Amino acid sequence: MSMQGQVNAFWPQQPVEQQTPGGETQPDRSLWVTNPSPVRAIWDADDIWRASAGGDLAAGESYWLPALIYADWSPHTIALEVQCGKFSTIDMSITVLGTGFEQMRRVNGRWYSTRLRRTLGVRGPDYDHDSSALLPVPDSGAGGRAHPVTVRFRVRNVGTHTARRVRMLMEIVPQFATTVELGLFTHDNIDSDLATANFWWTD
Repeated sequence: MSMQGQVNAFWPQQPVEQQTPGGETQPDRSLWVTNPSPVRAIWDADDIWRASAGGDLAAGESYWLPALIYADWSPHTIALEVQCGKFSTIDMSITVLGTGFEQMRRVNGRWYSTRLRRTLGVRGPDYDHDSSALLPVPDSGAGGRAHPVTVRFRVRNVGTHTARRVRMLMEIVPQFATTVELGLFTHDNIDSDLATANFWWTD
């Protein structure tokens, strides 16, 4: 079976509380800043998004899981995981694209056990309220400002034979969540900024 992906869960909140005067309980909808792409973009401070993919990956092939974050002063943490069958050589990377920057981190691994996993995590980006990097977001109600950031999680088979039972997991959670609910790792003490390419990861 070739790789197939899906969004497993997404809980977008309207309005975007950190940008709406009075926050999420603001009764006057004319003052709401709203997420114009709630099906595919993370923005509110409490938004949670999960996606996964699974199957076999032929030699030389790649599979991507994408996400979009409207980044502002309420950053999110991105957790990634790859699981794979034995005797597979997998290249795992995350690329983050924003206006004026592109950051990438790659983790390589060779699996010899029947079930081994590797995780990678990043936090941010994070901007000050008055940062010039924050741009008007079209169709956002009362006029929100953010920096659109594309996240691309890629797994590539760099071996010479098909990688079996590959499983990819990606979860994006609020910065101040105490654990990543996929059970990958805790991140309450992580202090890194995606925009400066300081990444953390575990083997």
